[in-house]
Amino acid sequence: MNDRFNTQMFNPRGTNVHAGEGDQYIDQNITMYTLAADFRGRRPRDVAVDELLWLKRRFVPPSGFAKADAILRSTGTVLLDGPPGSGRSAAAKMLLDGLRSGTEALHELPLQDGAPRLNPQQDVGDGDLLWLDLSDITEQLWVEVHGELSSLRHTVLRRGARLVVVLLHHRAERLRGELGEFRADIARPSALDVVRLHLRHAGLSAEEFRRPTPELDGFLAASRSMREIEEFAGFVSRARAENRQGGFPAWCALARGAMSDQSKDVAMLFGNLGKGPQRALLLATALLSGAHADQVAEAATTLLDLVEYSRDDSPLERADLATRFREIRAVTDADRNVRFKVLGFDAAVRTHFWTHMPELREHLRAWVGRTVESAGLGDRDRDLLIKRFADQCLPLGYRDSLVTLVKGLTSQPATNVRLRAASQALKHGLEHPEQGRFFRRTIYDWSQQPNLSPGFTKVLVAMCAEVMSVRHPAQALVRLHHLARRERRTTDAREALVRLGREGDTRLRRLLLERLATPAADGQIRAADVELFLEVGNPVMVSESQRPALPLIADAAVQDLLAIGWGVVFERRSHEEWAPFARSWLSAASDEVRHRDRLLDVLITPERPDEVLSRLFVIARDLPSTESGEITTPGERDHRAFTEYVLHKIDAAQGIPAA
Repeated sequence: MNDRFNTQMFNPRGTNVHAGEGDQYIDQNITMYTLAADFRGRRPRDVAVDELLWLKRRFVPPSGFAKADAILRSTGTVLLDGPPGSGRSAAAKMLLDGLRSGTEALHELPLQDGAPRLNPQQDVGDGDLLWLDLSDITEQLWVEVHGELSSLRHTVLRRGARLVVVLLHHRAERLRGELGEFRADIARPSALDVVRLHLRHAGLSAEEFRRPTPELDGFLAASRSMREIEEFAGFVSRARAENRQGGFPAWCALARGAMSDQSKDVAMLFGNLGKGPQRALLLATALLSGAHADQVAEAATTLLDLVEYSRDDSPLERADLATRFREIRAVTDADRNVRFKVLGFDAAVRTHFWTHMPELREHLRAWVGRTVESAGLGDRDRDLLIKRFADQCLPLGYRDSLVTLVKGLTSQPATNVRLRAASQALKHGLEHPEQGRFFRRTIYDWSQQPNLSPGFTKVLVAMCAEVMSVRHPAQALVRLHHLARRERRTTDAREALVRLGREGDTRLRRLLLERLATPAADGQIRAADVELFLEVGNPVMVSESQRPALPLIADAAVQDLLAIGWGVVFERRSHEEWAPFARSWLSAASDEVRHRDRLLDVLITPERPDEVLSRLFVIARDLPSTESGEITTPGERDHRAFTEYVLHKIDAAQGIPAA
């Protein structure tokens, strides 16, 4: 939701004892990058770039792609239709990628929580490359958005942007007349070509997968979606990486087995494991697959403690760990890392426990929160644990469990390990195709709460600045602004907001200035907004060009916003506070001949008090002069001429006739 206005590294093995009140950090300098990065150290923005490159290398153009490309290039908009599983979303991104001339990012247009569902004035910038995914929305939502598509297209056209809309299937025939010409139908590409391309980039040689393989042929015999083909290739690659025996035909068989329904096998094993300790080990192995055996065993014991399981036997009376792993069909490798014998069995076990033992879900959430703090787990194991828990929560609609986990991890003591785990959990929610909008709304609600703890604020700032800003930069800016207004003990939100404003495109800068200069719905200008305005609304930012857009100062509406903002500064700040900023502004006007009039007209208006205008003249007069001292024209960089020009502007603002 976007509210409206009126007119670096930490020690993963470190543990900590919390000996007092307040938030506690192992490393006070933990960064937004560390919280949001994956275990390889990649930031979400880098991951998005990598994912686009990954897709580009494996993309097989579907039937109808060339026609869609022609419509997009000639009209700036294409409405993409096709059956589910035909690769519509991938085609949308590749259509836009074909229009990139450099490092331009692709942005997804968000749907608002209420009417109107689209906000093109805010979300469409000059020259943007945009896609809007309507493939999974409800019928009622389709009716609302359909009525707004024409307005969206006109804004896209006016701002020189490009737009691909992925339509809700079987609704394209009901497009309004003026939209029909932008429609293009695609059909699924050759499944064999797609899977071969995936396997080639997974490192398999052509000789391996070009030989007749009944298991591969059997898999492709059914009508497979692009997602299923990608999943199959991933399992083949995983089987190969785990050095499973038998070569390519066996890997394909294992992949088919992994994608088959293993629920009956899991249920049978679960029934045979009649006691709590073995069931706990089964679940711990499923959630920590790939972790060291000692860590899995310790996690199983933690789960037993959380469910208050009592056992009377001595450790010496129990079977050894190797035997217990064999009983749950798990094996250890040379490094004693644990995995199940059957590929994909871990996911089936997780689903069984989550689906058929609902009374265990709250215990499981608490167990995840405790297990991530285990000193023996590395970043990879922690991240995978969070991901696997999120995979259970998100598709099945148990998103509140993930929200509760985030809140628990950011409560005291807020160690780096806990904050990073909370960030990873929230990141999975934000990036989920169906639940992402819910988590963006949740962060919006959180951002308006007063007295957030520094740790929780740091997590929210990281999610806005590092995750949301990749695909939904305007929504990220709105939430950062709310956080910056309310933070008291830190400056994380403020710094991230300023950075996003300075590094963002013209659209984001305009949005930020509008929020800082215009009263909110309650008619108030916050004190924090005045400080932020002075930091963000600097002459360099508003004067520099960002092709294809013109500088912000060239926009009359932006000039009005800047003038309003400076009026608030003059009213609420003392001369000593605003003078340094005014000096920078006047200095830029002296140097920047092209925008001199616009820059001066922001500061010097008829509404300014005489005292303010007098002080502005003194500041202009006392600016360092040029060495030559030669009086020339107002358009040149001569100090005396510039001073006279400022005086002329002040006279005009005060209604004094020119001499």
